[in-house]
Amino acid sequence: MKADFDAIILAAGFSRRMQGFKPLYPLGESTVIERVICLFRRAGARETLVVLGHEAGKLLPVVEKNAARAVQNERYAEGMFSSVQAGVRGLKPGDGPFFVLPVDIPLVRPETLRCMVEAFDHPKTLLLHPCFRGQRGHPPLISRRLGPSILAGTGPGGLKAVLDRAEAESPAEVAEVAVPDEGILLDLDTPEEYTRVLDRWHRHDLPTRNECEALFELAETPPEAREHGRAVAAVAARIAAALNRRRGHENALDLERIERAAVLHDLAKGRRRHEAEGGRLLREAGFGALPGIVAEHMDIDPPAGAPLGEREVVFIADKLVAGTKPVPLRERYWAVIERHKDDPDAKAAILTRLRRAESILARFEMETGERLPELAAAALGFVEVK
Repeated sequence: MKADFDAIILAAGFSRRMQGFKPLYPLGESTVIERVICLFRRAGARETLVVLGHEAGKLLPVVEKNAARAVQNERYAEGMFSSVQAGVRGLKPGDGPFFVLPVDIPLVRPETLRCMVEAFDHPKTLLLHPCFRGQRGHPPLISRRLGPSILAGTGPGGLKAVLDRAEAESPAEVAEVAVPDEGILLDLDTPEEYTRVLDRWHRHDLPTRNECEALFELAETPPEAREHGRAVAAVAARIAAALNRRRGHENALDLERIERAAVLHDLAKGRRRHEAEGGRLLREAGFGALPGIVAEHMDIDPPAGAPLGEREVVFIADKLVAGTKPVPLRERYWAVIERHKDDPDAKAAILTRLRRAESILARFEMETGERLPELAAAALGFVEVK
């Protein structure tokens, strides 16, 4: 059963390494603090507390406008742990766990928080850490049973020291939750890091290359499917670039979206209806730009007259690659037909899919004036398709 949970956002610090006040820095169409409050609201937090200190007067109206509760830390100059303690003191009575997140780590995904809450086995769990490819990040999900230890803490090391001691004493009650979310590691302590966070925010619906690898690991994608995905991505990128050279800027294809979808199109290879399953995994991880492309990579019937889009590019690139090598389109389909030669209905369906693929290939060649099989072979380092 999913536990009720609360959230504590730490926003009382001085932002000494930044020019200005970090919580009110722009991020998308809002601010950093609004993004973090929204994160916990979307994840389903019972209540979100924001610990204020430095520049509290500027932050309070924003907190109240976004339906969070402000908690004042009069001792904020003593450091972040005093704000953690102020937040814990401010929690309403209850037995559900709570997150603690510094405001300057704004790119955590709500799906990551939901995954952690689902993994929290109340009352057996004392502490959960999100983990990206073996590296722990923010925010921890903490049992109320650790509240007294946090409030009693006085030594160096702050919250980390309290949590480390709890893990040393009760290792069976502490766990890591692997997530495909690099945002758990990204803060904005410096102007350079803020620029990096802004760049990432604009493409937050796409996984980074590191997140693609994390998705492969979590889905236990077979190694050969991963290599095939990378080969298809190379071909898809070449196809998209050829189309973009013929199109104006307004009609250009999204090269990054195509590359990521192609890499991950066989994410769930080995599972039943792996294309739909791959789309589901991506949707649940928070990568909303990709599920539709991945879910349709097996077959697609684009409307006549419509320009080729990202889905068609990934689809046809996949059909021109066998393993990591280029393959003629008809050879790819006839190999499947041969396996179903005694099943007339299956054979007819495969032939229909072949005709659709040939139509897409012809439309590409008509628009670009380039031969698609040769382009695919070149993308994979081959002179020609054998």
